[in-house]
Amino acid sequence: MVSPPLKGSPVPVYLFVIWHRGMPDAERILGEIRARFTVLKQFDVTWPAKDYVRNFAAFYGWKSYGMWVGKKHRSGTGPFRVVIVRDDEPVFSDPERRNVPETLQNDNVYALKVACRGMMVRSNVVHASVNEAETRHNLRALTDETLEQFLARSDLDGSVSELKFTEPIPYVPYPYAEENGKGPRFFQGTFRLNRIDIFLLPRCGISTVFSFSFRLGGLFGFAFCIGAIKIWMPPKRR
Repeated sequence: MVSPPLKGSPVPVYLFVIWHRGMPDAERILGEIRARFTVLKQFDVTWPAKDYVRNFAAFYGWKSYGMWVGKKHRSGTGPFRVVIVRDDEPVFSDPERRNVPETLQNDNVYALKVACRGMMVRSNVVHASVNEAETRHNLRALTDETLEQFLARSDLDGSVSELKFTEPIPYVPYPYAEENGKGPRFFQGTFRLNRIDIFLLPRCGISTVFSFSFRLGGLFGFAFCIGAIKIWMPPKRR
């Protein structure tokens, strides 16, 4: 079991995700994780393919249709591995200057996330929660447990269990997303186009462009669709 943290200090428990397209390199990544942290629990998770866009929004806690459609294509829609770890020698910093214990960044976790992404051809196939607030949010989305409930489990021995979802994950916004300019966005009937969606549209493919145009509707949607396709199409060589 994890000993209680000092009053006011973050709980040094973090969550790594190796998305489906990163699974061929899972053992390599797990080796790096085990070398730095104590592995408490692992899950092999399966989401229905049709729910990935909704589940990404729920898992990360903010809504951007273009972002999550693009991530679905980049990260894959098959089984993925979740690894929950404890850092016995955490190094904290406060890059966002909130002065809130649960949002202090663990630089050890952040450094490993960057290193793992650097190993991969696709950099976005590895996720890591870098602070307590993010761990709590990710953990609740995947296991429906609070961090305290998770730490009271009797199987925190590094073992692997299966989690198979048949329904979408209920959406709960990440409490600090608004401060980062990450929400709210399109989800379950509401849609607000934002700069990140416009930037990502050309990178998501024609299917995403048409999906956007249908949601915008009317002549504006049609014009948006044509304009986005022109941006997306590579220029002709002369």
